[in-house]
Amino acid sequence: MPEIWVCTAQPGDAALRRAAAACVLELEYAVLSLLLARGRLTRTEYDILKLLMEHPGEVFSPNQIYEQVWQDNPYGTENTVAVHIRHLREKVEYNPAEPRYLKVVWGRGYKMEGQV
Repeated sequence: MPEIWVCTAQPGDAALRRAAAACVLELEYAVLSLLLARGRLTRTEYDILKLLMEHPGEVFSPNQIYEQVWQDNPYGTENTVAVHIRHLREKVEYNPAEPRYLKVVWGRGYKMEGQV
C-alpha cells in the first residue's frame, strides 16, 4: 500500500504563507527521498540538492558546497562539485542546457531558484 504524505507544518504564530512554504519543502523532500530510495539520485546528489533547497536564492561557492556535503576540506574540489551539479541537472531539469532551478552565478557558485 502506498504511503500517504501528510504535511506536519502548523500555522501557529507564524504566517500561513510560511506554513505553506514549509509544507511544499516537506513534499519536495519526500519526492527527493523517493528518488534516492529508487536509485534515481545518489546520496551526494541528494545532499547537494537538499542544501540548496534549504537556502533558496542563496549562492554557495563550490568550496562551501564541498565543506557542507563531504564534511572535508575543499582543496581543489571545484570540478568535483561541478560534475555533481551537472548530473543533478540531468536528473531534475527539463532542459539541462538551460537550467531553471540549479543556477550558476558566474564567479561565485550555485543557487537554487524556484522550486523543483
